[in-house]
Amino acid sequence: MVEVGRSGAIIVLTKDNDDIFAFGAKYLPFFMKKNSYVSLLLVSDDEERINRFKTNIDFSVGTAVVSTEYIDYVFRLENALGIFGRVYTDASIPLEDGDYYQLIGYDDITIEDIASYVILQLDHIPSENEIEEGKEWTKRISQYREAFDNVKSITNEYVRSVDEGLAIRQKGIIADIIGDRNIYLYGDSKYAGICLDVYRDCNIAGIIDRDISKIGIIRKGVKIFDLDKLDFVNAETDVVLITNRRYEETLMSLSSKGWKYNRDCFVLNPRPDIVDYNDIELETYLDEEISNGKQFYSHLRKIYPKEKFLLSPWNASGDIYVAGLYLEDYIEKTARMGIIFLSH
Repeated sequence: MVEVGRSGAIIVLTKDNDDIFAFGAKYLPFFMKKNSYVSLLLVSDDEERINRFKTNIDFSVGTAVVSTEYIDYVFRLENALGIFGRVYTDASIPLEDGDYYQLIGYDDITIEDIASYVILQLDHIPSENEIEEGKEWTKRISQYREAFDNVKSITNEYVRSVDEGLAIRQKGIIADIIGDRNIYLYGDSKYAGICLDVYRDCNIAGIIDRDISKIGIIRKGVKIFDLDKLDFVNAETDVVLITNRRYEETLMSLSSKGWKYNRDCFVLNPRPDIVDYNDIELETYLDEEISNGKQFYSHLRKIYPKEKFLLSPWNASGDIYVAGLYLEDYIEKTARMGIIFLSH
């Protein structure tokens, strides 16, 4: 579906009630500010219901139309986990109407109470001043979000260009060994998608993946097979290019059947250390990396000429989480210097 993450909220729209929509939308800015949510996702099995709710809000949100069965599954999961400390209900906010009277536990309830206490899980109905402060907060966050999305888009373009260059160099090294054999990619990864383009002039016979939900899907004109396909590939006529990071088990399986590494099967993924460079090739690669990085930085500076950038050198999610704990305070202390972007 759509990624939300710990900094986003999900609102599940299940019924049509314009009064609830209006009250819920009114309190949303306060709700977002109170919980420090920088993104909001509206989910429903009815696109028209989502559009009706959106007419009540004046900041950008994500949307997702899902099946009724999926929503039922979400609520079952919510009910199961909500018993143990609201593990899931902090992220999923069911938008309902009078059916929640019994949940709250008293009879003299107004529609305002439902909208604020149940729908948004607030501890009190916010004042008009709190609502206005929330509106200003959502506008500011929206600006940060738009700027971040711009940086993310440019970053993704840069990463893809680097990966394409790596895939092209890898192909140059192994093309003669592959010859006219059929190519099977192991792992339906992002890098596999790049390889599908780079090796388009070769005999790509299929993709092999362990995720059963992907089996039978056609990716850029190439069919995805399950793991059993490995039992039928033939080292004399086929070659396997492993395009994900979990390759050890696959190599062992192929080796047990007589396949030779770097002859019948190759590990290809976006890690330069996988490719054996000679001195000249390594020097060329580093020159290209530096040049691409400079172009990337210049591109960002054209859009944001004076802003300060905060770059994260870490890949581990735990490190990012710890650093993020201090990010809000750091931004507040340095806000006078311009917008700060966290780029990873």
